[in-house]
Amino acid sequence: MADDDLNESKPFPGPMVRVRGRVWRKGNVTWSPALRTYRGQDKQSTNQRRITSPPAGDQQALATTGNQHIVEILDYEGTALISRPVRLNFFSTDQEFATFSTRLPFEPNGEQLQLRIGERVLSTLKVPTERPYFTLLHPDEDDYIDRDGILHLHWAAHSSENPLTYFVCYTADGGHTWLRPGVDLQTTDFYLDLREMPGGQRCRAEVLATNGYRTSYARTRWFDVPRKVPTLLLGETEGPILYGQGYSKEEGALPVQWRADDGTILATGSSCDVRLPVAGTRRVSANVADSTGLATSVKVGEYDNLSGKVVQPIAGY
Repeated sequence: MADDDLNESKPFPGPMVRVRGRVWRKGNVTWSPALRTYRGQDKQSTNQRRITSPPAGDQQALATTGNQHIVEILDYEGTALISRPVRLNFFSTDQEFATFSTRLPFEPNGEQLQLRIGERVLSTLKVPTERPYFTLLHPDEDDYIDRDGILHLHWAAHSSENPLTYFVCYTADGGHTWLRPGVDLQTTDFYLDLREMPGGQRCRAEVLATNGYRTSYARTRWFDVPRKVPTLLLGETEGPILYGQGYSKEEGALPVQWRADDGTILATGSSCDVRLPVAGTRRVSANVADSTGLATSVKVGEYDNLSGKVVQPIAGY
């Protein structure tokens, strides 16, 4: 999308489409809006048709049939363009419905979604032939991120005969990785709290709209978000084994460095044994740092060397 035309929606170019829904025990089907996506493209043949034999050990299909459920994309004549087997996920024995989800290559000529079991069609859903159209109204150049670090996204849909479902995505690394902080939205506003998002010098928010099969998107311009100081979560601190985990919103899990008050590194990792074969006590701190040098240090407590038991917890920890 050219930066001079960011606010008008464009066809989403993802090669796959995610299809989801529910199958009730009596056989009726409820469809969720399908969504174009980049993720999920596999190396299997994209021309699988009429696959009816379930894999060995598959117990997810309805017990009354013995065949596997198949999701299909059909053209206007009802001809299957692509077919994929799906597993039904019952999360408990008394649940009245099971969920299914799969990702198929997007078929531009697709006009129907179908779920069948064996040769028996459970449900066929007609999908729109036109993509959604909407305009991203806010943010604009004069009013972007507020002083609290909130990005207000507001958009308006053009006239459409089909209801639209929206998703809000966010990237902090120039578009290599996208998070999805807003899902299955029915409103046209979203307040993106950038204090909870990874930081970076090339950040961008994106609004996706699906009308049930076809997807469009509009994006903000690039902007900067400060990186976040790593967090440190301590576990049991009574000793002699201490536990902790470091985490960075930008880099994920980080190793903890355990230090004595004289600067000695006792251990690096998620645990530390504070016992030493000499009498005395020592104070221990847990430290975590990311690749840019942002760091967090927590004073854990004072421990007896021989037993490893805490003799004086540090106030506040």
